[in-house]
Amino acid sequence: GSSLLISPILEQNVKELSFYLPQGIWYDFYQGDPIYSSGKWYTVTSGPFTDSKQPAMLHIRAGHIITLQKPAETITISRQNPMSILVALDSSLEANGLLYGDDGETKNSIVLGEYLLVEYTAKGNSLNVTGHFGKKVLKSSFYKSAIEQVRIMGLSKPPKRIIIDRSYILSNKQYHWNYDTMVLDLKLILIPLGRKTELQWYF
Repeated sequence: GSSLLISPILEQNVKELSFYLPQGIWYDFYQGDPIYSSGKWYTVTSGPFTDSKQPAMLHIRAGHIITLQKPAETITISRQNPMSILVALDSSLEANGLLYGDDGETKNSIVLGEYLLVEYTAKGNSLNVTGHFGKKVLKSSFYKSAIEQVRIMGLSKPPKRIIIDRSYILSNKQYHWNYDTMVLDLKLILIPLGRKTELQWYF
């Protein structure tokens, strides 16, 4: 989609990689380093392409939010794996994203209303996660999935306090600020997909 830009390795034993980034702010998907591109080619001599498990450069465009989940042999098993989201803030500290989910088995799930649409909205010092059901009661339990990790790129300084739903204050063990990449990682949290949750950070 419009969120990610993949720069693949097309030959063996490559020691450098050239890739093009359109104008705008891009973040290294793996490390979170920002690139303020004017729309030009870049060349790197080290990076994830030196690892056979990550044979490509991958960047996420500022202003987007995507959902991550480890794959499994079947969709049913995959749904049981923890979820995380990656928030790539733009220069206005805003980002948006959508997640569509169903059980992966029901035919015509949209027509039957057997689905969940999750809306992500980040603005200023907050992130809202809102789940919209296709109908009131779903047969499958996939909607019980939850987000357990959040990575936020684009903040200029570390927050002093992080709160979920204006009541639960995260402890120091639940978040980490990387001073080199300016990336905020939240862990050991639980954000259900089936309802509205607000996450706020204060400086």
